[in-house]
Amino acid sequence: MTIVAGGLDYDGCLAKAIQLGGAVSSLPPEHYTYFCCLTATKAHPLLAHFVSKIRRYGAREVVTMISSNRQDYNTDFINGRRSRSVGKDLVVNIISIFSKQLAETVPDKKVILDEKLLADVLNELPAGTVFNEIKKVLFNEDYMSDGLKASYAFEENKILLLYMQAHRLATCYPEETVHFYFYDDRITESRPIGPAISSIFEKHPEFLPSNLVLTLSQYNGQSHIQEINSYRGTGSINYHHDKFYLLVLLKHYKPYSRSTEAISSAKDFLNSQVVKFSPKKGYVHVDAALLVNCLNGFDLGQKPISDLLTGIQVVDTNFLIAPTDRTALLA
Repeated sequence: MTIVAGGLDYDGCLAKAIQLGGAVSSLPPEHYTYFCCLTATKAHPLLAHFVSKIRRYGAREVVTMISSNRQDYNTDFINGRRSRSVGKDLVVNIISIFSKQLAETVPDKKVILDEKLLADVLNELPAGTVFNEIKKVLFNEDYMSDGLKASYAFEENKILLLYMQAHRLATCYPEETVHFYFYDDRITESRPIGPAISSIFEKHPEFLPSNLVLTLSQYNGQSHIQEINSYRGTGSINYHHDKFYLLVLLKHYKPYSRSTEAISSAKDFLNSQVVKFSPKKGYVHVDAALLVNCLNGFDLGQKPISDLLTGIQVVDTNFLIAPTDRTALLA
């Protein structure tokens, strides 16, 4: 059986797949988001490309994931306020819209939106906590919680993000072939991240699980998707990828720390090192040497017996981003 997953960047990529049908600047946030939902086009190249892969492989299930660096509220909020492509919106809402559109386009498939963000991992929160806390801001701009304060370590080239999402998928579907399509506007253009990603997964396919194929796809609003490279993994599934993520960050900030250091007590230290939205201080640089160092002697674990779908919601085609009167909106 086959699973097809889409890891979606937002700014400059998924943002271009939402077509606005009129002036919406005066609408309140919940109306604005639902208006986008009504006017998003199902014929858009990004959606069409993803659907073609679902059909090509006869996927049993389809997964959408946030592969943007908007992995916490602070980053999502700041980018949302800066964005001019989809106004003052948040990626958690737009990916919900996209997933709904996808579910309506392939009604014969089970479409799953993975709500897990790296801020959940860094702060040892249940998967989906930060995602759902961010969505509450849509209805109450004054809302605040510990989930919204949770931060993560910003990584320009998204190598660790893709590693985490690849092993997340393989952990959820260990007996199936997973085709993981990563869509980004900067694979080959505008400070491209593709070369850095390729330098890792082309030279070290063992970093990816053997049941997964990762495909880098360039999209920045053009009329077609350009598939750049595909990498078939040869490694074992890292069932302890959450713990591994903390270890990588520990060694990034403390290169000479022992691998036996208590990873479970890392949250406070790591949060003290993360400088939100500060390229000079807060960004993480991940290379092959760091991953090899962390994997050396690391216990990858065994297939869990418990339910792996925590933090994942099945997209209902009747799902509405916000309860709104359609007649009043379109009047």
